[in-house]
Amino acid sequence: MEDFNFTELKRRISLYFENDSQTNEKENIFNEIQSHPNGPEVFNRERTIREKIKERVHRPSVSAGMIDQIKKIAHK
Repeated sequence: MEDFNFTELKRRISLYFENDSQTNEKENIFNEIQSHPNGPEVFNRERTIREKIKERVHRPSVSAGMIDQIKKIAHK
């Protein structure tokens, strides 16, 4: 694997967390991150930040009636 800079490392870490693709692809990205000299440290910091955001940010719930209305409008 080629060496990549810090900006590319951050991009790949974001890609890892935001990627909903196949497990193999996520595993490859994770291995690339871990092979970078600063990778594990930056990865753990990003994971901690994302976990804290998930803990503290609460999304409002949507009623079932509103979901039904949206579905009706979408099917027109």
